[in-house]
Amino acid sequence: MSFAASKRLSNIYLHIPFCNLKCNYCDFPVHALGLQTQKDQKNTMIDTYLDYIEKEMDRTLEKIDTKRISEQLDTVYFGGGTPSLMSTGQLERILKKLGNISNINQNTEVTVEMDPGTFDRVKLREYRDLGVNRVSMGVQTFNKGEFKKLGRGHDYKQIMIALDEIVASGFDLNQVSIDLMMGIPYQTLVTYRSNLEKALQMGFGHFSFYILTLEKGTPFHKLYNYDFSPLPHQDLVADMYQLTHDLLTSSSFDHYEISNYGKPNSHSRHNSMYWLGDREYLSFGCGAANFLDGVRFARPKTLKGYYRYVDEIGLLDKVIKIEKVKETASEVANTIVMCGMRRREGVEVKRLEGYIERSEEFIKELNAKFDNEGIREKYFSRLDNEVIALSEREGFLVSNHLISDIMGVMSSYLLK
Repeated sequence: MSFAASKRLSNIYLHIPFCNLKCNYCDFPVHALGLQTQKDQKNTMIDTYLDYIEKEMDRTLEKIDTKRISEQLDTVYFGGGTPSLMSTGQLERILKKLGNISNINQNTEVTVEMDPGTFDRVKLREYRDLGVNRVSMGVQTFNKGEFKKLGRGHDYKQIMIALDEIVASGFDLNQVSIDLMMGIPYQTLVTYRSNLEKALQMGFGHFSFYILTLEKGTPFHKLYNYDFSPLPHQDLVADMYQLTHDLLTSSSFDHYEISNYGKPNSHSRHNSMYWLGDREYLSFGCGAANFLDGVRFARPKTLKGYYRYVDEIGLLDKVIKIEKVKETASEVANTIVMCGMRRREGVEVKRLEGYIERSEEFIKELNAKFDNEGIREKYFSRLDNEVIALSEREGFLVSNHLISDIMGVMSSYLLK
């Protein structure tokens, strides 16, 4: 099998699934190593995993037209899991492998997700010397009581140490991103505001905010999936969301995507690529998803399944036939809307050309629908023949409903 040549590939994602402990709310493809596992044992498991990632790279590249890969990578993203569990040597090994695929230089955004307790300033400096120029760290909360509820693989003290180490390492703080969470059990607007103020004091250039959701199979789903629970009411969470917008934008942060705020030149280039909805990219690793030649396919989410997948990747035709979701024109259009409407810039109507017909009638119908319901002025920043975009403070908050309505209207205009 050979994938047909189309857009140049300049973005690569690598999934490192290992964590010291799986958090109570997490449903990502994660393999918990255990807090008591010796460092040598952890390194052996990570080395084995990296063997398989390298094997997957080699065998996948045999199956695609490598001329499609850009001469220089725009972004490389190590997600997890906890990629910062990798030693400097392990990270160097993978970056060298990637360097054999395409050029990585100072203009390439190289991001590593990190967790407290898995790095110090020495490792940070070594990572930086290898070309890592962006760090994303999960903090979730600065409140000790809230922190204990999350079941994280580190203690509160390690959070503060990790933040100090980042500052002391000499990393460009504008390229440091911190994750915070709203909707934590027993969280109040007062404690959440304190989290925001503490985060802003750190001087970092980027923040990602997530609303806690109860995912099936997680401890939180079992604990709190009933009528009465300590989770904040959705109205309170909405207040937290709008408070976030107000405080961050008044502190010179761009609310450039539903969950993300960045100072100018601090936006995540890698994630911004995803939110366009139709950009193709390469991914490697357990649970990672590719988008190539209009085909989306994901690797198995368990280590055992992933290792078997890589061993059988010589039969890639068979594997993709099982996993693939070939996108039709209507699915591409819906993906562009679902992803693009998360962006402050929204969706350029011309990007829907080739997927819908009578675009001016489509926009006219959208305007009529939302004008009649009295929500156009409040929830949209633009709705015209060029751009469909939600307002940041109000529109983003109810984006799921609005995006569903947009796609409902668009269904009558999709090309058959």
